[in-house]
Amino acid sequence: MAFLLRRSLLRAPRVATTLIPAPRRTYVNEGRPQLEESDALEAPAGRTESFVPSESPATPSVSEGDLDDHHHSAKDVRTADDKQVTCVGRLHIPVETVGRFVEYIKTEQDHLVIKQPGRRAFTVLYHTLRDACHCSQCVDQSTKQRNFRTTDIPFDIKPRSIQIEHKNVKITWDNDIEGHQDQVSHYGLDHIKHGVLKPLLEVATSRRRWRLIWNNSIMKENVHWVDYNDFMKDSEEFAVALRNLAEMGLIFVKNIPDSRAEVEKIATRLGPLRNTFYGPTWDVRNKPNAENVAYTNQFLNFHMDLMYMNEPPGFQLLHCLQNSCDGGESLFSDTFHVARSMANSKHASYMALTQLHLAYEYNHENHLYTNTWPVFELDHAPRTPGIKRRLIRVNYSPPFQSPITHRYADRDTYMPGMQALKYFAERLQAPSNVFELKMEPGQCAIFENRRVAHARRGFNTSQGERWLAGAYVDEDAVLSRIRTVCRQKDRRHVWQDRDYGHYLPRSPNQESRNKNPDVWKTHVWSED
Repeated sequence: MAFLLRRSLLRAPRVATTLIPAPRRTYVNEGRPQLEESDALEAPAGRTESFVPSESPATPSVSEGDLDDHHHSAKDVRTADDKQVTCVGRLHIPVETVGRFVEYIKTEQDHLVIKQPGRRAFTVLYHTLRDACHCSQCVDQSTKQRNFRTTDIPFDIKPRSIQIEHKNVKITWDNDIEGHQDQVSHYGLDHIKHGVLKPLLEVATSRRRWRLIWNNSIMKENVHWVDYNDFMKDSEEFAVALRNLAEMGLIFVKNIPDSRAEVEKIATRLGPLRNTFYGPTWDVRNKPNAENVAYTNQFLNFHMDLMYMNEPPGFQLLHCLQNSCDGGESLFSDTFHVARSMANSKHASYMALTQLHLAYEYNHENHLYTNTWPVFELDHAPRTPGIKRRLIRVNYSPPFQSPITHRYADRDTYMPGMQALKYFAERLQAPSNVFELKMEPGQCAIFENRRVAHARRGFNTSQGERWLAGAYVDEDAVLSRIRTVCRQKDRRHVWQDRDYGHYLPRSPNQESRNKNPDVWKTHVWSED
């Protein structure tokens, strides 16, 4: 009975009282929290006695393994949200904390450790932290360029004091750069932890970005069309089109005015035109003595453009002006879909294509280009436990391949790659993986050149004509454009509402907002 009585008392609701603002507290590793004179507290309503902070220390929010009695000491404060914060460290650095975004801080000999509630602690070197300062003394506020060099920072630099107020960090330095002795560095916690790209931008717009891989049936269900007028203004439809271009690598614009100049207007919405020896824009139509197979009426098999260049263009546009002849259907295939299938079912073949380097050339009287690429190009992420190197590009263009006799003399090295390449080519052009469309005048395809392979059926020019206008835009320019739209407050929800699975925490009701959540869960590229 006594047990039940005690249990009922524990469950009894607490009586609401006037909230007391949390004092700003300055604490040093070896001393107890000290109230500043300006932070004197008034007693709650109905009480006449003075309010005195409890002298009994609360239990630290770090494990015992984080504390070394000989080198460390820990003191706690309570934030405005009554959250416990602990400071642990080897250095006697004054730390001032207000807010609920920091659980504890460790000031070590050459680095700072910050632990946020519900997240893993992260480490930042004092030298790199000083290097990240963007104050007006370090970075010109007009040009956004630095006024110092990384090598100007003393290697033994250390904080003199640290203040963290919510997500804002303020640091003064000992042994700072010459001429910067009285400088105060300001940071955001997210900027310290993630650098330039915050998690949403990293997941949505980096080369390791979240992608929806597709075959014929998935593309038919999810193909994205955007009206020309919506694409040409800063509308929500434009933001959705950019998101789908980053995720699927292929979108279409419709209702384009009948003008050869429109391909340039559409392309420059994504970034500056990529000028090549074909010109800033170019025409795909049948002509005699063609310098490129694309300028004939022959069948053109799956390929990617300009693989013989050091930096092939990232994105390509094809605007249909005329297409009245028989044939000439455009074909698209997602190389990432085939690669994911190989990674799952033929992993040895997948890895063989990461090692197989093919050479490409464009060898004409006035031009000689040549380059070599792996078929499957992985990123160069460090070998961090739990993080795999991710496929970021596919390089494949059979019409422009050049001899590789000087590269492969050993059959045992050469044949596994060739067998894997044959399988890749067969799967790439399998009908179930190919999205086919006979483009009509006023339509434009925009696709990622080093992901979506494109082809064209032969056509008969005895009746009718086929004419497409083309342009290229570099990958960096397109990703930059997507990032600037993604970070706009009134457009950010276009990306925040997307279900990025384990890449980012899910937002409430996110699954119900997705067009087809089952498809997105099943067909997302993932190696991790």
